[in-house]
Amino acid sequence: MEDQAVAQGVGRPAHVQGPGSGPGSGPVRCGWLKKQGGFVKTWHTRWFVLRRDQLYYYKDEEENKALGTILLPGNRVVEHATSGDDGGKFLFEIAPGGDRERMTAHHETYLLMANTQNDIGGLG
Repeated sequence: MEDQAVAQGVGRPAHVQGPGSGPGSGPVRCGWLKKQGGFVKTWHTRWFVLRRDQLYYYKDEEENKALGTILLPGNRVVEHATSGDDGGKFLFEIAPGGDRERMTAHHETYLLMANTQNDIGGLG
């Protein structure tokens, strides 16, 4: 995810402005990542917004309703080595911590792909 300066204000989608837009409630980072589907293991490009301890994902950066939310507290972020087929791609997984076996009913874990190492900075 690229570091992007995100100004809160008129004309910005609700996910950028954020609910209860006060100091510290705006996005920390936002950008494009690929997310592997939960049931069908295909890759989908999604717009991600990291706000406080939650990672929201959207169909695109203009969308106002999140497709999903990944809670980060208590979970692990694990980087994975990539094969030659994924050269230049950086894989990381958000996995349940503690005694939980699944993140949600649809995802055991969340497998995400970034184009650069810098794109995943700030999540772990």
